[in-house]
Amino acid sequence: MNTFREEVLSKALKMLKKYPLCNHCLGRQFAMLGHGVENAERGAAIKLVLTLNAHAVALEKKREGVKLLKTLAFNGFSKNAEKILQKITKKPGKGKHGKCYLCENAFQKIHTYVEKAVETLKLYEYRSFVVGVE
Repeated sequence: MNTFREEVLSKALKMLKKYPLCNHCLGRQFAMLGHGVENAERGAAIKLVLTLNAHAVALEKKREGVKLLKTLAFNGFSKNAEKILQKITKKPGKGKHGKCYLCENAFQKIHTYVEKAVETLKLYEYRSFVVGVE
């Protein structure tokens, strides 16, 4: 019988095998864990644990470990998994990653949007503002 912890990691890996997910979007899928932890931080932590597990399997000379590291490197955008793969396989990384299936990398662009909003709002006097999405 799987523990809750094993179930979380298993579900995360299943998602990453099927879809490319950024840290934020993967972390959002497990928002009920780690009260006060940001989604991106939670997603990165889950990917790190999966990477460590995959590396341990790969060190046992099992192909499954390398396969898991590839999944984490490409669908999980994990630099850690990519570095480990390079060391194990002695091949340079491909360096090209796609877009997150859920947000299409929108969370990577958020700082650009914030900077634009701050620049535009310099013309106005305000104490707070609300952002809405349609």
